[in-house]
Amino acid sequence: MTGAAAGIGRAVVEALTREGVNVLGVDRNEAVIRELGERPAVTSLVQDLLSPPAGHITGTVVAVHGGMATHLL
Repeated sequence: MTGAAAGIGRAVVEALTREGVNVLGVDRNEAVIRELGERPAVTSLVQDLLSPPAGHITGTVVAVHGGMATHLL
């Protein structure tokens, strides 16, 4: 989930985790996304999607979740 640290992104992460979904939360706000990543069902990744390495997010999803990603928001 991109933009996971605040607003609609945060609300979606919270709703998904309440339903038992494991979430990879991605945001450029390091402090907040790390705090969110302390939840059992959330893995956090600090990333600015406008930066050149942003293309590696898909690879990170596969590596972190063993290829089990079913949705990338």
